[in-house]
This record gives sequence, C-alpha cells and structure tokens, in this order.
Amino acid sequence: MKNFEMNAHSLHRTLPSIPIQSTDEARETDSTTPLNATTKSSITSKTRVQIGYDPNKKTRPSLIGGGRKASIVKQALSLGLILWGGFLSIPDSLAQHRDRPTGETLFPGIVYTQETLQGDKPQHIHIVALDLRKKGMSFAVTPGDTSKGMEYVAHLTSTYLADHHAQLAINASYFLPFSGGHKGADDFYPHEGEPVNASGAVIADGKTVSPVEEGLDDRVDSMLCFNHAKALIVDGQRCPQGFSDGVAAGPRILDAGKIRASTLAYATHPQPRTIFALSRNRKRAWIVTVDGRQTTSVGMTLDDLSKLLLGLGASDAINFDGGGSTTLVAEGPDGKPRILNSPIQTGIIGRERPVANQVLVFATQGKEKKKDVR
Repeated sequence: MKNFEMNAHSLHRTLPSIPIQSTDEARETDSTTPLNATTKSSITSKTRVQIGYDPNKKTRPSLIGGGRKASIVKQALSLGLILWGGFLSIPDSLAQHRDRPTGETLFPGIVYTQETLQGDKPQHIHIVALDLRKKGMSFAVTPGDTSKGMEYVAHLTSTYLADHHAQLAINASYFLPFSGGHKGADDFYPHEGEPVNASGAVIADGKTVSPVEEGLDDRVDSMLCFNHAKALIVDGQRCPQGFSDGVAAGPRILDAGKIRASTLAYATHPQPRTIFALSRNRKRAWIVTVDGRQTTSVGMTLDDLSKLLLGLGASDAINFDGGGSTTLVAEGPDGKPRILNSPIQTGIIGRERPVANQVLVFATQGKEKKKDVR
C-alpha cells in the first residue's frame, strides 16, 4: 500500500481540510506529485507519492542477430534514427509486433495517428503531428483563475476545450494539492471546480499565472514557450522575450537530438505519458500521449518514448504531467469534445481527471473561430 504524504505551507487564503488517501494498488499512484516541496506564497500543500511499478519487468531480448552488421544496426535502432532505406526504425525495447498506423486529418496541418506495439506488455500510443507553418494555427496556455484563492480552478481538459472552442487540448502542469483517492471511488482531489496551484512557472497571454519555483526535481526542469504558432523548449522556468505563453514541466527528455536520461522511478517504469516535441527547425511539432495502467496498454518509460520521438523526427521534447492526468482531446465534427486517448482515474478507464491547466491548439483555417482563450 502506498501512502500519500502532505507537507503544509502557508496560504493567502486557507483551503478547507483535504483528506489525503492511500491507494490499495501501486499502479494507482502517478507522476503528479513527487516534487521537492518549497514554499510559494500562493501555493498550498505539497504532496509526495511513490510511483508504482512492475518489479517483474524484464528486458526484451534483441531481435537482431550477431556480427558487425548487426552491431551497426543495433546502434541505429538505439538512437531511433530514420534510415535512408525508407522505414521507421524502432529501438530494441520497442521492436515488438507493431501495428501499422493510419493517419486521420483532424484539421488543416493536424494529423492524428494511433499506434500499438504488441507484446507481453502492449503499448498504445497516440501521435498528433502539427505543421506549424499552416496558416491559422496557434497555441495558448490556460489563463489563471484566482476566484477560489489559488492560481487555478481545476477543470476537465474536455470541458476547457469545449468552453473555449479550441481544436486540440492536452493536460499540462503538475499541480497541488492532489490526492489520488481509492480505486473506483470519488475521494480524490481535486474535483472539477476545486482550487489548485501549478508546480513551476506558468505564463498566459503575457501574464504570470504561477511564478518560478525553485528546488523542484527534474519534473520541472524546463519550459515550453509559445508565441502564436511559434514554439520553443528551453531549460529552466523562464521563456525568452517575445513569448506570450509558457508552461514549466519536465523532464526535458530530448535536447538537440540527444536523449536526457532520468533515473527517478517515474521515468524508468511504464506510466501513462503526455509529451510535446519539436523538430530541429521548429516547423513541425508532435503531441504524444501513451495509454497506461490498462491491460491493453501498460504505459511507457521515458527512455523508450524518447527513442520513439527520435524516430518521428523530433529534436527536442518535454514531458508533462502524466499518470491519471494524461488527456488528449480534439474538437469533433459536431463541435463537441472527442477524447482521443484512454484516460484512467482511480482505476476507472475512460474517467478524466480534473487538472490545473492545458495547452490549447487553435487551427482556424477554413472555419470560424468562435471564441479564444484570451
């Protein structure tokens, strides 16, 4: 049994007492909260959770034979390179039975692909490719809402997409306070409409929503910055001048085409994931989510996910809050939110978790933009 531990900090406004629950299954814990706590004037309790994992995980043997040629091929696979032979190479740990992806154009410049890696531990991956050169495309980060005494009021990602008529949305910041609750129960925190704070810096429309927060582990080691359709991933929690929106998270798993490895448990054991990646020239981007904690998909390690991203052509990538927070939503043909991934909250497949904030994508070419997040 994993226990949730809460460290109290001062508040401008006192939050009602929140019972911190334990979960009966290690798999029900996730990567939302294990950050080193530091005091932020507007932030409340910091929660620590030990991430669950499968201690029986074994390394899959190589599918390539011996010899010098095999050694060269293995090196290429381990880097996740796209070989000139015209196929997408997959690292040894991902070289399982692989379902061929079929792309679906959601909006101009936005193509959605599902991919399944079959094996004793299957992995179901959702990939959204974005052409940032496409006219009418822009990004935004959820603006703050201090109406309940904290930086944000928690909402479902699907609700926020619908309210602001975005075409695509993913969960973003880690946040506190948080309690995972019991399997199948409603004793989690936050529910929709309850106050939370983002962990690390957030800016929206040029305004600081959450200040820089020092002393956190590598889950807040970098920042994704936007200015309309321009995107950039930087180290630290400060966007360069000229960027109006940004969200700190981490770890940064790709840096100029090189994998940044993390040895923390949340990185090295399969979990549901939310990732934003960029090509070297920053003209293309990928939003990737991985289903997890389900028999049809166990999740991915950050190392395996980094190799997959290299195979797509990414050069830089940042990891967002994952676990039960992982959510990928698109606007459907009927204008209603369409959840693309398979979220899981308190062990219930398909149940969305209310989160602090989102990264929103607007693709307005060929359609009327009814409302913006601004």
